[in-house]
Amino acid sequence: MNPDNHSPIQVSVGGVSALRGILGKETVVVLARGSTVRDLIAKLEERFGSGYRQIAGESLEEGLRKRFYLLYNGEVVPPEQNLEKMLNDGDRILFFQWTGA
Repeated sequence: MNPDNHSPIQVSVGGVSALRGILGKETVVVLARGSTVRDLIAKLEERFGSGYRQIAGESLEEGLRKRFYLLYNGEVVPPEQNLEKMLNDGDRILFFQWTGA
């Protein structure tokens, strides 16, 4: 068995607007191989949830699940489709709110 199958992955995460103030320009999150966006959000909640809650009045997990789209390696993924998206080492995720015309 290849030992790399069990090594952790690193995902770069960022956000725009208030999220950028919380997450910074780019944050690297280490996850277990086989992790999904749901797992990433749980890690972000642990790390940044209290700061986001002060600004938005809700948990970071709730905000990311309900209102934020993500840019997954340059591809837009709407909130209702993003939670089970499998992550790979080196992925780049940007959370943003869609603004209508």
